[in-house]
Amino acid sequence: MTARFLPSTTPYPWPYDQAFTPGECAFVVCADWVTPVGTRVGVVGANPVAKAIADCRRVGEALLLAGGHVATVQVGEAVQLGEGDDVRWSTPVSSEPSFGEVVAAKRKQTKPGSIQKFITACYDPFIDSPIEAWLRSNRIRYMMIAGMGLEGPVHSIMRAANDRGYECLLVADASVANVEADRLPALKMIEMSGGIFGAVGSTSEIQGLLSCSAPGIEEARDSSVVDGLAFSSTRNSIVRSPGSLKPAFHDSRRKLDPTNSSPIAVSVSAEPYVWPYDGGMSPSSTAFISIDFQTDFCGEGGYVDRMGYDLSLTRTPLGPTAEVLSAMRSWGALVVHTREGHRADLSDCPPNKLWRSKRIGAGIGDRGPCGRILVRGEPGWEIVEEVAPKEGEIIIDKPGKGAFYATDLDLVLQVHGITHIILAGITTDVCVHTTMREANDRGYECLLLSDCTGATDVGNYESALHMVKMQGGVFGAVATSSAFLAALNKGMNAGGLPPEGNGAKATRLFEESPVVRLHSVPSSGDGSL
Repeated sequence: MTARFLPSTTPYPWPYDQAFTPGECAFVVCADWVTPVGTRVGVVGANPVAKAIADCRRVGEALLLAGGHVATVQVGEAVQLGEGDDVRWSTPVSSEPSFGEVVAAKRKQTKPGSIQKFITACYDPFIDSPIEAWLRSNRIRYMMIAGMGLEGPVHSIMRAANDRGYECLLVADASVANVEADRLPALKMIEMSGGIFGAVGSTSEIQGLLSCSAPGIEEARDSSVVDGLAFSSTRNSIVRSPGSLKPAFHDSRRKLDPTNSSPIAVSVSAEPYVWPYDGGMSPSSTAFISIDFQTDFCGEGGYVDRMGYDLSLTRTPLGPTAEVLSAMRSWGALVVHTREGHRADLSDCPPNKLWRSKRIGAGIGDRGPCGRILVRGEPGWEIVEEVAPKEGEIIIDKPGKGAFYATDLDLVLQVHGITHIILAGITTDVCVHTTMREANDRGYECLLLSDCTGATDVGNYESALHMVKMQGGVFGAVATSSAFLAALNKGMNAGGLPPEGNGAKATRLFEESPVVRLHSVPSSGDGSL
């Protein structure tokens, strides 16, 4: 892939990785256009709103035709937009052709990206609209942001997107401040501390980046030097010229073994469908999440033991989980452990949860043989030795049943580029199921290992597995650890994908990442085993 970037954006060349791809970019526009006091409506030269609308349209149309995506954010009645819909800016100062009209003219020659409109009741659409689900479904990494309210909603969107790991660029000349005196301070805030929220650029720069023809836009090619940076298109990488700064950031937080990162073909029995749905996975995009194997849930004197449940039901999964854990570590997948627990003062424990626990004689925070029940730092809160984390593995401390709520798990997974999740843990019907549902709603492709999970009630355990497999796999798929490990080991020993067949299909689906191919056993037709 050719490295593309904007060398003149401030305070750094955007994007940071200098590998811009239009299909991974979304242009998000705050489209509640109003005319600031003292401006002349309808005259582009005098009205900053009219000019910004025209600039937004130019950027949006160019990105769509390059295969990128456009979203407008407004306050008002929700409108669902399809690919062929005629999309117009909601504004009293412009009657120029819409995105839809321009895109339709070239629809036969190009494959434009998607257009979506989001309705929000607040400045930050991540709070109350499905914008993040849309970004995830389109595998967006880069965001260009512009529109009305530079110091208000535009800034709020950029801040929220930045916190979620998107690489953001403010299109300054396509943005209008509600109060002109706030414009320069708003731009300066973005550029502070080396680009604390991203970078700032212009419409003309972006159009050049998308067309790869405008002056000042560089793409990596043999023997080219830009601003002290030498490029090599044959290696698809950027190298340093003497005396230059390092141009691209190399993230070395995950050290994958190259011998385990090559594409492999794997066949494993799973229910109720061929897992994963997209035909492949790799260690660099796969996470193994081990949920709540704590003394309080599977150890003597812990929370579950104090409630009088059979500990063997929550301890049985430890052996298979330890085996899978070892294999995933060797393969190079991201390993994540979770712990449920509360602050010592129980300020993060909802009163109804506390009341319920005390009602059955094992109150959260009460003292027991393993210290205070479900309190962080106590012996019962620790993960048991059989599946204990190794140094450097990620541990998520959560106050609730789901591992996503009130934690940074989603951010961690996004930063590491995770798309596929394998789950183990206790209990199947409570914390494991809640986490799997949360992951599924966020677009992760999930596999639950049936013998690596357990519940305090056998009926609940069986029902929880059945629920996953209903409706064609409403939350993902289910497989045994032995089937998964046998298939994984066979694929790794084979040393590569076959030249044709399922492996070739997986290669086409994932041309830029190592592949694991999984197959299911036939389903009974109703989603059950």
